[in-house]
Amino acid sequence: MLSLVLLAAGLGSRFGGSKQLAPVRPSGETIMDYTIYDALRAGMTQVVFVIRPEAEHGFRDSIGRRIESRVAVRYAHQRLDDLPPGFSPPIGRTKPWGTGHALLCAAALVDGPFIVANADDGYGAEAMEAIATAAAGLHDPKDAALAAFPLRATVARVEAGVSRAVCRVSAAGALQHIEEYTHVRRDADAFVGVGPRGYFQQFTGDELVSMNLWAFQPALFDALRESFARFLESADDLATAEFFLPAAVMAAMACDVLRVRVLPTKSQWFGITHAADQYAAATAVEQAILLQRYPAVLWEQSTAVVERFALPGPVSAAWPRSGGHINDAFLVLCGTPWRGQRFLLQRINPRVFPNAHAVVDNMVRITQHLRAKLESRGVADVDRRVLTPIPTTDGGYISEFENASWRMLRLIEDAATVPLISPQRAYQAAAAFAAYHADLADLPPPPLHETIRDFHNTPLRLTALERSIASTSDRMRRRAAALIDEARRRAPLATQLEDLVRRGDVTAQTVHNDAKLSNILFDARTDEPLCIVDLDTTMTGLALHDFGDMVRSMAATAEEEEIDCSRVRIDADRYRALADGFRTVHADATDEQLATAARVIIYEQAIRFLTDYLEGDRYYRTSRAGQNRERAANQFALLRSLGE
Repeated sequence: MLSLVLLAAGLGSRFGGSKQLAPVRPSGETIMDYTIYDALRAGMTQVVFVIRPEAEHGFRDSIGRRIESRVAVRYAHQRLDDLPPGFSPPIGRTKPWGTGHALLCAAALVDGPFIVANADDGYGAEAMEAIATAAAGLHDPKDAALAAFPLRATVARVEAGVSRAVCRVSAAGALQHIEEYTHVRRDADAFVGVGPRGYFQQFTGDELVSMNLWAFQPALFDALRESFARFLESADDLATAEFFLPAAVMAAMACDVLRVRVLPTKSQWFGITHAADQYAAATAVEQAILLQRYPAVLWEQSTAVVERFALPGPVSAAWPRSGGHINDAFLVLCGTPWRGQRFLLQRINPRVFPNAHAVVDNMVRITQHLRAKLESRGVADVDRRVLTPIPTTDGGYISEFENASWRMLRLIEDAATVPLISPQRAYQAAAAFAAYHADLADLPPPPLHETIRDFHNTPLRLTALERSIASTSDRMRRRAAALIDEARRRAPLATQLEDLVRRGDVTAQTVHNDAKLSNILFDARTDEPLCIVDLDTTMTGLALHDFGDMVRSMAATAEEEEIDCSRVRIDADRYRALADGFRTVHADATDEQLATAARVIIYEQAIRFLTDYLEGDRYYRTSRAGQNRERAANQFALLRSLGE
């Protein structure tokens, strides 16, 4: 497997924001998209993003989800406290440790030759092809390669200085030395910069510089670990010092454990250091598109499927839309951006929903029923309060095209998902889902299709856990021993909701089954709940299932990725707000029933994470070893905060 490791944990202070996610095209592509596109064309089969832990959600939504159907995607976290034994981060440090440490964080995710690239640099297809070819030809563990660019091709601006690593290369093409120069800028027909000892240096512009496009083998990581430990021992000021990859390479070369072949390239480089560079990068991409080096919309699918839907006019644009957790999505525009209508084209994920026709049939029945309810109440803006499926040209609502199942919805304008910042927001969300239950209570028969079998069957989840405990290795059982013990001790929770059903205390009804805040659109003008979305799991279940989901996702004080379990608990004010909102419809729900629902659903999620860990992370995506075990520990901590 040939991997691309993208270093994307830098804070981008000179840029003034997350420069890695800055778009360079109207359709939302970033520089990373073009680097990944070139990498896939060059034969790479895995992309590893090295990011700060708190940035993973943004990276998944902005980049990861639109490429993960094309290439394996992994996430490595660069943490300040990921240090050798005996070291700890200095007080007050917030900046990552540098590119050398960033690469070290990806060590567990690559098992063969790999390419390293900066997330905010675009290297061009020729450079990527050259470095990929070199990587595929690496055999001796000492061998590595570097694609180097002429200095003049990497300094685009006159007034703002940049840092550049200038290479000294032997006649045979071997890297001999790299020297970092800062404040490099154009000076008339030449270039000037400041060297490591503070002196000015003039350049012709023909000098080769490293833009961190390397080819390495996994043997490098041992040298990196040793070099990083020496850096921590010798740095003058650990509050600001950075462990840069070029310096680590030089150290490895000095120890005769690495030799680097330099590949000069005339490929078109573009990148973002300062905020004003975004325009220059966008211009470079536009020129490359005009030269037909890239398509106008990078990840565009065949638009022929759009023609199979009964749209109000010709399609003027179509582009991928990020943010979907399950199904690939594309925005489709009919007319102009100012006066046109926008639609959402979705490709239904067959791994999650093997019966796409059942999913779409449910959606059509649900939305038609909700629309009739709203119209009977005289609601004026019905089109914004319920999803509107677009029929196909043959009268159905699903199209089979290119071995995939597609559907289309009208996009609800001036609406968005919102963050959970207050008990009031929690109340609004719970009341909205409760109203959804009420509106679907008289849905005519037959029952909706079961789109995911045994979705909230907690006893079955517990059986799956026991099966995984029996079949996993002794080492995995030892590592998860405390969590296994807690799961077994709390096993009586698995049947408690079913016990309520058997006693007749609660009855099954049509519910959402994925009741979280991101599945509610709020009106951008009034900030009020507008429309329930993501209806694919709506089917027969318990209203208490939805309440438990809401508590797990909206009342927790930390995300499920939080590894410090002391920070994970239930916020009492948000819990009470959820209960009050839920009771706007379910007035007879007792405190005990609500608490039971919260415990059962949190327990169910904990044992699902634990099962996946023991089975080798088959279902939930992970970016590091043991992540599903950490997620399970997080959920058990959340469960403990509810009491026994």
